[in-house]
Amino acid sequence: MKQQSKRWSLALSAIIACGMLSTGKLQAQDTIAARIGDTVITEQEITFARGDFAQHLEKIPPEQQRTAILDVLTDMHLLAREARNLGIDESPEFKARLAFLYERALRNEYFRTQIGGKVTEADVRARYEKEILGQPQDEEVHARHILVKTKDEAIALIVELDGGADFIELAKKHSTGPSGPRGGDLGFFGKGQMVPPFEEVAFKLQPGAHTPTPVKTQFGWHVLKLEEKRLKPHPSFEQLAQRIRGSMINELYGKKMEELKSKTKIEIIQ
Repeated sequence: MKQQSKRWSLALSAIIACGMLSTGKLQAQDTIAARIGDTVITEQEITFARGDFAQHLEKIPPEQQRTAILDVLTDMHLLAREARNLGIDESPEFKARLAFLYERALRNEYFRTQIGGKVTEADVRARYEKEILGQPQDEEVHARHILVKTKDEAIALIVELDGGADFIELAKKHSTGPSGPRGGDLGFFGKGQMVPPFEEVAFKLQPGAHTPTPVKTQFGWHVLKLEEKRLKPHPSFEQLAQRIRGSMINELYGKKMEELKSKTKIEIIQ
């Protein structure tokens, strides 16, 4: 178990070395979790690391995550102390990199609190109700069909149906289409999803009725039966909430950047 946990720790250490930062939420906790010489690791730091590496921690079993984080933070503090002993923290390259990371972290925190944090669930739900529920619902039909090669075959099937034969059984027995084993079931479909001659007839039928004459398409001859009509249901809020929220955040970000750029002279020097 220790060896496996160490492998997770090494993987996270590699992530730190690559400078992969995110916008994990920092909680106000200062309880000491570990001591590394005269340096302490606090619960606040663990919380920050957990948020920072959330995507990568998903690959680690929950019961091993805290140990992995502590191992990574221990390694980080030991190497940082060694770097200070060597004066690396005073080098121009390090200071330039630190300035860049500081600006990036500050940008991320602004984005989290002033852009992402401004989009509430109520805002998302209001957008959903306006843009999704406010749109008209398209009509859909649920149909079955029997596909055969010749018009005579289709006519013979219609005669059987007129005599009371079961559509599903006839489809299973005679249809050459892929839906035949399912009794010709095509499920629900809207306009524009089927070839025009087929679609035109399907939307004119009444529920429970079958076509009185065969319908020809490039696939062969069809006998259709309409099961039911309905208005296409709107996607649920849960299905679209994340996408709507992302769109709203992008809009806020775009507006903010336009505002800032309009007030600042920007010169690109090649």
